[in-house]
Amino acid sequence: MNAGLREEDILFQVREKLNKEKIKLWLEPYYNPMNGVADQEEQALQQLCEQLSPQLNIDPLLCITALRNLQNNALELLKSNKVFKETGLACLRVRISGQVPTLLKVNISLSDSTTEFLKEIAKETGISHERIKLISQGRVLLPDESLVSQGIKNNSLLMAVILAVNKEELQESEKRFKTLESTKKDVQFLAGRSNANNEYYFQVENQAGEALNLPFHERKALVTAMALHEKGRAALKNGDYALALVLFLEADKEYSE
Repeated sequence: MNAGLREEDILFQVREKLNKEKIKLWLEPYYNPMNGVADQEEQALQQLCEQLSPQLNIDPLLCITALRNLQNNALELLKSNKVFKETGLACLRVRISGQVPTLLKVNISLSDSTTEFLKEIAKETGISHERIKLISQGRVLLPDESLVSQGIKNNSLLMAVILAVNKEELQESEKRFKTLESTKKDVQFLAGRSNANNEYYFQVENQAGEALNLPFHERKALVTAMALHEKGRAALKNGDYALALVLFLEADKEYSE
């Protein structure tokens, strides 16, 4: 398996497990607001790793790395919330597709247009902004519209796809966009439906197999993320690494909302 995709897969599995068990890595016993991650907090993380690693069938070293990454991400989100309140500048995270996905962070006003945002990304990557397409909520952002008018918020996670120069690769990129849009639309439709007995078609269960009573929007986002992730794994098995990456990143974004 591609190393970058393997990392995405593990992060997703660990995050999914933490969400189901309502484990918050930015709170005690895993993080102390006064001391950060000291010996006691590190020991708690190690114990959590020992618990999750066999349950998820993940190598302990990869599991603890995922836990630390997820903890750092959570702490950075809290920090960016404070900056947003004080300055009005939003911190937007952009996953740039490639063999090894790159995470870029850009501070920008949400009243700016997509094109202005693309130019900031171009400065960081050295890639012409005209070759970059941004995807959020399964849709490509419109160039002349403001970010806020397209539902972008502080800490939003977007996916950037670099368009190929030749025609064949461009057609493949467009095909992946359509597949993502169609898949997400179908999944969200089913995730929000229930049968005659008022039971949801998709249930979220904890380790004991008990259905979790989650708020509607939280449950819908979680189910959508899980379904997109499974679609990504199926694409991975079929050797369609580009589509798998698109689905993995969109699933990751659903978890971040």
